[in-house]
Amino acid sequence: MRFVPASCLKPGMLLSQDLYGFKNELLLCKGVALSDIEINRIKKLKYQGAYITDDISKEIDVPSLISTTLKNNTVRAIKDIFAQIEDDRKTADATYSK
Repeated sequence: MRFVPASCLKPGMLLSQDLYGFKNELLLCKGVALSDIEINRIKKLKYQGAYITDDISKEIDVPSLISTTLKNNTVRAIKDIFAQIEDDRKTADATYSK
């Protein structure tokens, strides 16, 4: 597996890791062969790139520094905190505007 910048992704390259969106939703599964549509989506979402598997990198394993579960739970918790802050702000605005 190797990291390929978004500008260098080519149709037919195989993802070697799941790709998640900003809302923690699964965008593309490991093993998907990229098409122009997926590559354009990756670029539009401003991802730096993706991990792919090919003949050059098939023997290379890049270990994750944190587990997917930990990352997903952390993203969810941070989003919940910001949603609560926004709700508190709206409540305060409504209270003080009366």
